[in-house]
Amino acid sequence: RQLSSAMKQAVRHLEFEKAATLRDQLQHLRQIQKNETLPPLATHAPFIQLTHLLKHPTLIKHIECFDISHTHGDTPIAACVTFQYTHLDVPHTHRFSIHPTQPGDDCAALGEALLRRYQAPLSFKMPELLLIDGGKGQVHRAQRVMADLALSVRILGITKGLQRKACHDRIYDPILNDFLTLHEDDPVLHFLQHIRDETHRSALLSHRKKRAKR
Repeated sequence: RQLSSAMKQAVRHLEFEKAATLRDQLQHLRQIQKNETLPPLATHAPFIQLTHLLKHPTLIKHIECFDISHTHGDTPIAACVTFQYTHLDVPHTHRFSIHPTQPGDDCAALGEALLRRYQAPLSFKMPELLLIDGGKGQVHRAQRVMADLALSVRILGITKGLQRKACHDRIYDPILNDFLTLHEDDPVLHFLQHIRDETHRSALLSHRKKRAKR
């Protein structure tokens, strides 16, 4: 209802490009709703907006994000944080002590963490989206691991841009082999940044605790 009202308002103000975008979003959500019950829009808007942006065939309800933390290759820790639309405020974290063959190799560390998380037998349902803290190299490594495990899942990478400022963060989509075009105020970008930041915080804290025990 809110999308429909916003679309009509955009038309009244002659904002036809905005109206067309809202129309496409509304049509996509109606298509999804044929197969499943959508959560309340006000509470779970980021999942719905992300689903629309990626044109995912089903509602994205379950996201897992990976990050690697180490100090010059020493004591690497991987964190996997799970975000689900039914438990937005209680993300669940998995931590892995990494033993890469090459210290400081984030791609190898990521590959090990993914393998340990998703190798059979799985006792949980696979997420609809994997978010990787990293760029093309890390995303392509994640794709190879998923292919080796015969698992199909959408993957995105979130990487720091110029001067490592949040406003310059970019989202890499391997399906497009390019970065998504998102304004710095886009709510989807903020949502993905929040997930990345929570995962990074978890990985960093675990890394520091492990170093402190030595």
